[in-house]
Amino acid sequence: MNGDVRVRLPAAPEYSTMARTPATHIARLLGFATGEVSDLSLVMEATMVLLLDPERSGDSITLSYRGKAGIMTIQARINPEPNFPIRPGRIDWFEATVGLRVDSWKLDPDRHRLWLQKTTGCIPQPTSTVATAKTTTSTPAPAKTTTSTAGGTEPARTS
Repeated sequence: MNGDVRVRLPAAPEYSTMARTPATHIARLLGFATGEVSDLSLVMEATMVLLLDPERSGDSITLSYRGKAGIMTIQARINPEPNFPIRPGRIDWFEATVGLRVDSWKLDPDRHRLWLQKTTGCIPQPTSTVATAKTTTSTPAPAKTTTSTAGGTEPARTS
């Protein structure tokens, strides 16, 4: 499956299922495993929670899904651009929820725009990027390595 799907929905939580459906359908067409499809469903739910502010109404959210060669790319944005940034606590929650479920993600909290990427069959070593008006901070996930010893497994030492 190669192609793009674009969906524009009212910016309201009750439309979260409609945001998940294209992601999970395209993932299945790309050959994603059942667990990966479930992860994408949760990622889309978290995307809607992150971008939608309960105090705003009447806006829309545009979601673009691209599937090609086992790679799913999703872009989401609120229309029109809000005049306030996404709160840091919501960003922290999103990172904790989505961090290990996608390969990478990038957020522009001032413009309420999000980019996500997931590759089928890939064990994510996620990177998250949160852009600010003046700087971009990139935080790679810490590498977790272990060494096997006669007495069991212990964390590898780094110098």
